[in-house]
Amino acid sequence: MRIEIENLKNIRSLEFDLPGPGLWLLTGVNGSGKSSLLAALYRIGSGRAFQDYFKTTAGQDRIDTFKDTAVRYHLDGETVTYAYGGTRWRPRPSKNSQLLNDSPYESVVFMGVDAGRIEPFPDEIEARNLREVPEEIKTFLQEVLNDQKWQDLRYVNTRRGRGNEAYLIRQGRRRRLRYYSEKNFSLGELCILKLAKKLHGMAHNSLVL
Repeated sequence: MRIEIENLKNIRSLEFDLPGPGLWLLTGVNGSGKSSLLAALYRIGSGRAFQDYFKTTAGQDRIDTFKDTAVRYHLDGETVTYAYGGTRWRPRPSKNSQLLNDSPYESVVFMGVDAGRIEPFPDEIEARNLREVPEEIKTFLQEVLNDQKWQDLRYVNTRRGRGNEAYLIRQGRRRRLRYYSEKNFSLGELCILKLAKKLHGMAHNSLVL
């Protein structure tokens, strides 16, 4: 599978062949187009990738415009090109609009650097509310961050919204028991935790960006 990018932010022209299975590092100086390429890759699995990562200014054709941009995907001898038409990104030819559904990936996940932290209310931090974190996640954190404190990782389902899991590190025992919430995690620790959560249970043959 190949992607061709023309006139996207700092990328004038780029041909990128998606590599095979494994861990691959994409490196480059600031502003060289790494995030733009990752967003183009994310479009393989998300119809909102361009809207979310290539922001435009409504009603303007001179500010934040992508009118000269083309992102082209080649797969199994077929091609679909996405270009910004003033209101949305349109596929050409339209008959190939479903081509990316045939990509070789079970799912595509974009892991942006996100400093968002979920903090529980004090009355939610009770022993009966604490839940065990899967052992695979704790082991991943211990090995990547080289810190045994993650063995004491717990979480609570907070009432700050449906599905919000607030993570805490438990320290001490009984009367000397203390908890440290996500607001005391470093940005690096937080990013690795979110990566571990995403990887846990992910379908085989997924593309993780």
